Parts: sequence; C-alpha cells; structure tokens
Amino acid sequence: MADDLSLDEVRRLRFLVETQGLINAASLDVDRVMRVVTARAQSITGADAAVVELAEGEDMVYRAASATAAANVGLRLKTASSLSGPGWGAKGLVRPATAFRRRGSGDAARDGELHRNCVG
Repeated sequence: MADDLSLDEVRRLRFLVETQGLINAASLDVDRVMRVVTARAQSITGADAAVVELAEGEDMVYRAASATAAANVGLRLKTASSLSGPGWGAKGLVRPATAFRRRGSGDAARDGELHRNCVG
C-alpha cells in the first residue's frame, strides 16, 4: 500500500501519527491536548492560526488558540455569532464543517463577516 501513496500523502500520514503521539503524551491534560491540536492544525493547514472553541451555556469560548489568535484564549462569543456556533444544537454538534463553508470564504482576512466573527 505504501507504494501507492504519493510523497505528500506519506508526509501527511507521518504528521498525523506524530500528532497522535503528541496527544497521547499529553495524557489527561485537556488544556495541553487542545494546545497540541491547535498548533498541529495550524501547521498542517498552513493557516495563520487555529482555535478550539467549546460550547459553554449560550456562548462559544476560545479554549485554546495558536499564533495570531493566541491572545484571544478565553474570548466568549454568542453561539449564533461565533464561527462554529451555527453548527451546534441543543444536543451538540449538528453540522460539522458545513456551517463554516456556507458562512464565508474561509479566509478571515478577506471575508469581512468571517473576520468579525473570528477576531471581533
């Protein structure tokens, strides 16, 4: 099977295996796991930053963030106005990723509404 994979696919798989190892090393330290996830997500996507938002009551809260978004850890946004909030319902995640794709271009620097939702 490895012979059928491109060099890029092999690199991505190695990256994912390394990420699993880093998450495992974080053990039960949830904050550390979220920091690993944001750093690795930013790296593999080539994004300027990455954020983990968690639902808390009526809000989505930035619980971990990397790079340019790191100063926003703790930021509370109303669920309806946050980037990932529209994907949440009373029972948890109801629309993964599709809410993001429908709302804007995916580039906060170029999409005014997305920028306001990401950085306030």
